[in-house]
This record gives sequence, structure tokens and C-alpha cells, in this order.
Amino acid sequence: MATSTGILPSLVTGGAVVYRDAAGVALNPVDVTNAYAPPPTFISTCELTALPTTCEARIEPGQINAIVSELIALAECFDPNGPWNCASVQNLCTAFTWWAANGQHINVQPPELAGDGSAADPVRLVEVDGGEYF
Repeated sequence: MATSTGILPSLVTGGAVVYRDAAGVALNPVDVTNAYAPPPTFISTCELTALPTTCEARIEPGQINAIVSELIALAECFDPNGPWNCASVQNLCTAFTWWAANGQHINVQPPELAGDGSAADPVRLVEVDGGEYF
């Protein structure tokens, strides 16, 4: 049995449709609904595939496992030490909340200007605050 690579449905098994090509062009096939095609500036190393609305669609165990793995990997990216609560459906929210409170933040203050802009009192930069980095 052929397996999918990553979370995208496999073209090899015949149950998938390409909806965004490798160049980033959204193909908008009529038999694919609710598939998000990121803009061409979003780089992908492969064509993006989706399951069609026809009876040829095939969800494989490897694809479901890859989706779950992507979610766990995202949670780990936010909070490298976890936890992952197997009885919860809010693990990503918990991990993101931890990251928002503990992650690296940069607070840059805008420069302070003086002067009214007239020829006698031109606008000028009087102070630059580099902000806080933590």
C-alpha cells in the first residue's frame, strides 16, 4: 500500500487532486472544496493536494497520523517541554498561551520627534529608544 508523504493526500493511490502547483498557482479544481491555497509567495516543496468531493477520495492511516504529528510538532514548537493532555482538545491553545507568556518578545519604541514642521521649527529626531528585548 502506498502511503502519503506528510499530511497531504497521496496522488499515488489515486484519491487526491492537485489544487496548487509547485509554482504556487492555485488551480481551483471544481471537485475540491474548502482547501486553502496559500499565495504564491508561500513556498512549498511539492504540489499541494486535497481530497476530492467525488467517491475516489481516500483517507489513509498514514495521512491521519501525519496530521496528528503536525499538530503535536506545532505544540512542541510553541512549548518544547509540553505538556500534551491526551484528554483535551485545547493542547495547541495551551502551548500557544505558554509561548505568548514565555517566548521571546521584542518591544521597539518609535522615535521621538520634535518641531512643528515649519521652516523656523522643522521636524527633527530627538530620541531613539531601542526598546526591550527579552
